[in-house]
Amino acid sequence: MLSVILFFVFISTAAGCSCTSRPPLDRDFKQTPIIFIGRVTTVNVNKQSQSSGIADYTMIVEEAFKGITSGSIIVVHSNTAGTNCGLAEIAVGARWQIWVYQDGWTDMCTRSTHNSDENRAELEKLAKSP
Repeated sequence: MLSVILFFVFISTAAGCSCTSRPPLDRDFKQTPIIFIGRVTTVNVNKQSQSSGIADYTMIVEEAFKGITSGSIIVVHSNTAGTNCGLAEIAVGARWQIWVYQDGWTDMCTRSTHNSDENRAELEKLAKSP
């Protein structure tokens, strides 16, 4: 019995990233301090192992929805391993919609996406609401 329990513990640990279900967009918007569409200008990866590291993405904000202004430069951090909920390595020049935690980090558990137009109309409305 103990071996079966240990098997499932190791399997769930090895599986990696696990995000809770997302709240509705408007609640997520209220809870996320920085939301924008931007383009990656530089990438600096600090490898921690062969399969993972920490990436610092310097981005120029092309469209701001919350917590930052258009034209700003921001450095966003993410783990490079998907098993750690990281965004993997984003290429220089890539355009992303980024949802950033208070500490400057983002991951797959946020609404950050390479589809920069995802929910864009709703984001524009939320950004204009008081």
